[in-house]
Amino acid sequence: DTCLSHPCMDGTRKKSGVSGSQKGPDAAGTCCEVDPDTCVSYVCADGTRKKIAVDDSQKGDNAAETCCEVDPDTCGAHICTGGTRKKAGVGAIQKGNNSSQTCCEVDPDTCAAHTCAEGTREQAGVAGTQ
Repeated sequence: DTCLSHPCMDGTRKKSGVSGSQKGPDAAGTCCEVDPDTCVSYVCADGTRKKIAVDDSQKGDNAAETCCEVDPDTCGAHICTGGTRKKAGVGAIQKGNNSSQTCCEVDPDTCAAHTCAEGTREQAGVAGTQ
């Protein structure tokens, strides 16, 4: 049997010049190679993961958008609220059980970071106000 009759898997293609070669015990390794134009060869950035069933999709002009999606288990997918903001560099960190504590910090530019003078209190609903 030669490589000519071997079907390559999704995201791979026939190696150049192997059609007449004997397949041998590792036909996929002998006959096929990763197709560099597909998502199978693309490495997603931290905090993102490969979309399901895109390995044989063409990467196109925007491979990150075509091949990857935000990983919902990381801080990259968490939305900070009420006077907090995303901590720097946490996009790829796993959110864990307390995602607000893991992913967010008090935004120093909001009222949430302000300490009111003795005898005064924060107005209701202004924690996220600049």
